[in-house]
Amino acid sequence: MSERPPEWETASRGKDEASHHERSLPPPPQSSRSTRSPGKARTDGFALAALILGIFGMLGLIFGIIALRRIRRSGRLGRALAIAGIALSCSWILLVGAGLTQYVFGSAKRSPSGAVTAAGDVYLSDLRVGDCVSSLPTGEIRILRVLPCHEPHAGEVYYITSLPSGSYPADDQVRTFAVNECRRTLPKYVSAPPGTTGYGIIYVAPFETSWSNGNRKLICIAHDPIAETLLGSIRGRGR
Repeated sequence: MSERPPEWETASRGKDEASHHERSLPPPPQSSRSTRSPGKARTDGFALAALILGIFGMLGLIFGIIALRRIRRSGRLGRALAIAGIALSCSWILLVGAGLTQYVFGSAKRSPSGAVTAAGDVYLSDLRVGDCVSSLPTGEIRILRVLPCHEPHAGEVYYITSLPSGSYPADDQVRTFAVNECRRTLPKYVSAPPGTTGYGIIYVAPFETSWSNGNRKLICIAHDPIAETLLGSIRGRGR
C-alpha cells in the first residue's frame, strides 16, 4: 500500500485544526454569589411623626425641621410629610396666637356692674347701653371697638331695642323705624328737651341678609357733630 502524499497529511491536519478552532468556547463559570436588587428607600420616622403631631398640635414644627435635616443626609423618603407637618404646626401657632391676642388685647374688659374698664372689640350682640365706641359704624358690621367713656371716643350707645318680628320689611321702613326710635329716646337719655340735645344720631339696624339669621337688633348711638370727639358719658348731661 502506498503512503499518502505529504500534502494530504498537511491538508488533513489543517482540516482538523480548523475544526478545532471552530468549536465554541465553554461559558464562563457562574459566580456563587446571587445578585440582589437594591432595596426600596425607607420613609424617615421623624417625617411621619411631624405629620401626625402637626395635625394635633405644634410639636410637628420641631419634628419636621429635624426630619428635613435627616432626609438631606440620608436620602430617605418623607420630605413632603415633614413639610406638611411644619405647615400644620404653623397653622396651630397662628391660631393660638390670634386667640391669645384677642383675649389679651382684643376683648373688652368690664367691671361687675357692666361698665367697660379696658378697650376692646365686642360683637354687636354684646353691646350695652352706656358703651362708648372708638369710631362710628359704617356699612355692614359685626364688631365695634368699645373703650371707657372717660377716654376720648366717637360716640355712645344710648338705646337698644328689637324690630318687630316677621318677614323683613322694606329698607325704607327699617330706616323710618330706626330714626323715629333713636330720636324719641335720645332726649330722655341726656336729660334735655326734645330738639335741644345738640347731639347727632347714628344707628345700626339689620340688613336683609342678617334678618334671615334672626338679627332684629336696633342700636342707637349719639355723637357730637361739631367736636367729633366726646369725653365722658353724655348720660344725663344735657346741653
